[in-house]
Parts: sequence; structure tokens; C-alpha cells
Amino acid sequence: MKKILIVEDNPDQKKLARQIVEKAGHYCWVAEDLHEAVLNLAGKDILDSKRDSEPKVKWDGVITDLHFPLITGGSGDNGKAEPRGLEILALCKEMSIPCVVCSDIDHHHASWLTRLLPYFNAELEPDKSGYGTDGAISWLRALEKLLTKIK
Repeated sequence: MKKILIVEDNPDQKKLARQIVEKAGHYCWVAEDLHEAVLNLAGKDILDSKRDSEPKVKWDGVITDLHFPLITGGSGDNGKAEPRGLEILALCKEMSIPCVVCSDIDHHHASWLTRLLPYFNAELEPDKSGYGTDGAISWLRALEKLLTKIK
């Protein structure tokens, strides 16, 4: 049984990802948000982020979305999802944790992302569907890619 961290902001996709990973027989933890995932990967207690500590779980792999909404609440916050998941990729690289990006990306982002991912030793599984059967297929493929990297 592998320990997989899921980093996803959409509630429906979170539920789908959890079901797929657990049905495949693996332990799964779904971060509530990007901040919680970063704290967990960095080994900080979620309730006390200033205290350094060993990670409570040694993750075998991470499947992450790339786009997360801005959460500043300031006047510049247009509610649009931005590619803020790069912090997760950087932490995974630093900690040698295999990572797969399962994200809905447009043509503009696809061009720079495909050049950037090899640096992070990460792979991309495009989620072109949003939801439904195609969404399940994207998450299954992401899990398959991750398990291949873990072995």
C-alpha cells in the first residue's frame, strides 16, 4: 500500500481522486487547500506552521492540480485560478517525492509546462474533461503514472 497525497481544490475532483486511489488499495490524504498541502509536505504541523517538525507521513507520491484560486481577497483578486501549484512541484523535487500533475491546462500553459516539468521530475496527465467518466479516466491515468514512478 502506497501513501498518496492529493492536492486539488475542486470538491468533486477531490472526492473522485480519493475514491480512485482508495479503490486501488492505497492510503490517500486529500489536502483541504494548497496551503495545507505545502505545510504537510514541508513537515510543519498544520495547527502551528512556525514549528519545524518531521513530516507525520512519508509520502510515496503526490498527485496535484496546478491551478488554484487566488486567496488574497485583495482588490487584485479576480477569482481566477492561477498556476500556483509550482510550489508543490518544487517541494516534491526537493524531497525526492514522485509527482504527477493532473490539471486542466490550456494551450498557452501546456507549452511552458511541458518544458518545465522535466526539471521537477514530474509528469503531466491533462484533465480535459472537468468531470464525469473522462475525469475518472484522467485520475486513473495519473495514478498509474505515479505508481510507475514509485516502483
